[in-house]
Amino acid sequence: MEQGWNYFTGKSTINTYYLQVLWQQSFDGFAITGEDNLRSHKVQVDLSTSQTIKMTLSEKNQRWNLTEQPHIKYEKLKSDTLSSWWNKPMHEHVGVLLPSQYFKNPKKEYPIYYYIGGGDSDCRYLSLTMDRSKEFADWWMSDDAPQIIIVYLDGTQNRNFYHLDSENLGPHGESLINEVIPSLKTNTEEHKRPKLDLLGMLTGGYGSLALQLFYPETFNGVYCYSPDPISFTNCLYTNIYEDSNYFLRLVWIHKNVQWIGSN
Repeated sequence: MEQGWNYFTGKSTINTYYLQVLWQQSFDGFAITGEDNLRSHKVQVDLSTSQTIKMTLSEKNQRWNLTEQPHIKYEKLKSDTLSSWWNKPMHEHVGVLLPSQYFKNPKKEYPIYYYIGGGDSDCRYLSLTMDRSKEFADWWMSDDAPQIIIVYLDGTQNRNFYHLDSENLGPHGESLINEVIPSLKTNTEEHKRPKLDLLGMLTGGYGSLALQLFYPETFNGVYCYSPDPISFTNCLYTNIYEDSNYFLRLVWIHKNVQWIGSN
């Protein structure tokens, strides 16, 4: 919905909202932009009255129309590790953003940052960012921008936002370390660089920190911000290891939300 909700008062700030329904039936990309997903038309909703709203899933999402960028490359890499685990062909997707001076100095050693975004982190964000943010695009192509290579790890198309080994999603950490990174460094000229660092936010903040801890010999360092909970001793004000009932704790939080917000 457009507009907002006041968490501390429990009331909407403006009565008029806009509602659109999305039916996700394809998990090969963004929920919002996946080409096979269905959506309704946007309708205006007035929250000041009680009403029944009927929505029809009448159209498919629009196809991605990404402008070709010489400094952006995409790789689709078949993962034998994940394919064996899933018993079907599985691929890893990455986007590569090259520095502004790369084509003038292609043999220079550039630091590489492996970036992990939050949920629904599709590597095609690179093209969307360059297309829709002229300020960022102009800055990145200027002499002021850092001369680094950014590898955007896709968390949507490979079905694992954390890029870690998982009991129910498969050995994504093993695939990344033993297949994706070596393949990029040996098969693509711009990746023949020795310095690897991690950068992650939200879900990616958790994943990047975990990758640094689990594979300290692969990465030189990690920049982790706004991560998912690292320890569950204070997860949404709840210690899941000691508190007897998680939901009772949440009820107390909601009842005292005004007090929490005032401190």
